[in-house]
Amino acid sequence: MKLAAPAAEIVVADGDDVERALARTRVLGIGAHPDDLELMSWHAIAAGRAQRSYSGIVVADGADSPRSAADTTASGDDVKRIRRDEQRRAAAIGDYAACVLLGYASADIKHSLNGALVADLAAVLAATRPDAVFTHSPCDLHDTHVAVTMHVIAAARTLPVDARPRALYGCEVWGGLDWLAAPERVAFDVGDATELGARLLAVFTSQLRSKRYDEAALGRRRANAVFLEPRAIDRHQATELALDLSALLREPAPDVHAFVMGLVARAREAMSERVRRFGSHCGSN
Repeated sequence: MKLAAPAAEIVVADGDDVERALARTRVLGIGAHPDDLELMSWHAIAAGRAQRSYSGIVVADGADSPRSAADTTASGDDVKRIRRDEQRRAAAIGDYAACVLLGYASADIKHSLNGALVADLAAVLAATRPDAVFTHSPCDLHDTHVAVTMHVIAAARTLPVDARPRALYGCEVWGGLDWLAAPERVAFDVGDATELGARLLAVFTSQLRSKRYDEAALGRRRANAVFLEPRAIDRHQATELALDLSALLREPAPDVHAFVMGLVARAREAMSERVRRFGSHCGSN
């Protein structure tokens, strides 16, 4: 498979043939930076371990990540090398079928649709034919994360409808999804995957020196499990929330902006109705 960036590579931790490794993929994660797969998709990674049926794509090289005081002298190339090595180790720990490192600079993908990235993603989607794809939520607060999601949707739409993933999920990283109405979010039980998640994130030491992503990732999943439903006992010990984006891969394909604004409008209306219902009891000046 020919990928656009000269530094792009496909890592197969168990040494299998690349084409065979891609072909056995049933679930595909697509993250913006090294560590994003491991921050957002413990459910998918854990489910694929036994058969090595989970593969990941990392789009950007991570050169612009925040740096701790200990890393201020590292060059951009140093940071890219370190983060690439960390991602390789995570792929080995997670028993990924394959990990595709595309090596784009964030600046090259977050301002407009990048045709080379769309082609790369479409090529991997065609080679893997996954049942489900886990990527970033379009409601994420990080521009590069949202840009990756838009490229994923654009790439999938270049494929024939019967060759597209049956399910597409937008996951939490920068910003949670607990504000969504229950029918519009998917709750994945990751109570049995917390140890794996901790091991995966522990390899990204270059990032943990400046921000404790590992602790925050577990804390979010614990909080999701407890606060998921106020009138029921907890169903999970740890929960990942995702937005079901599968409708965006069907025909006729909805407009992405209209789809997301519909989510916001429905959440706004639900909040408005709740406040309106009780507001008359508060009196007025």
